[in-house]
Amino acid sequence: MAHLRIAVIGVGRLGQAVAFRVLQEPYVKELLLVDLREDFVRGVAEEFRHYVAIASMHDVEIEALSDASEVAGADIVIVTAGVPRKPGMSRRDLAVHNAKIMKDIAEAVSPRNPNAVFLVATNPVDAMTMVFKRYARVDRVYGFGTMLDTARFRSILARELGVEPSRVTGFFIGEHGETGFVAWSTVYVDGIHVDKWVRRKGKLLDKQAVEQKVHKVAAEVIATTGATMWGPAGAFIKVIRGFAIPEDHLLAFGVELKFEEVPEPVIISVPTMVTRGYVKPLLEILSDEERRKLVESARAIYNVYRKSIEAIEASKP
Repeated sequence: MAHLRIAVIGVGRLGQAVAFRVLQEPYVKELLLVDLREDFVRGVAEEFRHYVAIASMHDVEIEALSDASEVAGADIVIVTAGVPRKPGMSRRDLAVHNAKIMKDIAEAVSPRNPNAVFLVATNPVDAMTMVFKRYARVDRVYGFGTMLDTARFRSILARELGVEPSRVTGFFIGEHGETGFVAWSTVYVDGIHVDKWVRRKGKLLDKQAVEQKVHKVAAEVIATTGATMWGPAGAFIKVIRGFAIPEDHLLAFGVELKFEEVPEPVIISVPTMVTRGYVKPLLEILSDEERRKLVESARAIYNVYRKSIEAIEASKP
């Protein structure tokens, strides 16, 4: 088992949940917590040390830092810093402000971590991952993308069909946002394609209603609790494992793809095989219609990215 040095930049509610989940992984030897609030991040680190002392199955060295430029020699860097989504806001509403944060972090953290894998969670995640990669000037930058949407979809579909979530497979792909969609060609229940499964069981399935629930559920959680935390932490750990463990993982997360209809490569979520150090998007498992819908998502992501870059350039003295 590898012993990895992992940094989490931004330890707000989401960052803490992700870091706490990472802390429990057996391959983690060192955990670096980074936040501008120096006293706050020290307090979080101290709490984590108490957890390790009494509850963890392995020892983890935990360090608190207040500047991303202090991170060095990390194997994986997870970026959750940024303005969180508030009730009534769309993810895209956060773009301009969070883009400036991504630029600053990318420029600070990349020079001392040239061999790291960078995983971005900051919303709107697809465009922010592109901004981060632009200013980090490193190759291995990925977004958590629609991994969370996929988890939400599987949970919602399982309840609609009256089965356990573990019996459902399939992916929500494209943008982590308005143009994202369920790739129904990839959806199976008990190893049987969902269309055939519902026919056999004599059940009804309103696919459009399921997708609408997936799109709305985050806003509903934020309206009642103020933030999404544990769902993202559970979904993101699957992507982190893909880069930490030398086993095959088929996931939907943000990878860079080129579309003829879009001026630049776009980071967008598609079913992707990932094992440590190797990433292979599997567009061939999608239907023709799904591949066409990806183009709409790619355009939307690119437009948010370009507006973000324009705002950054306009703010230069």
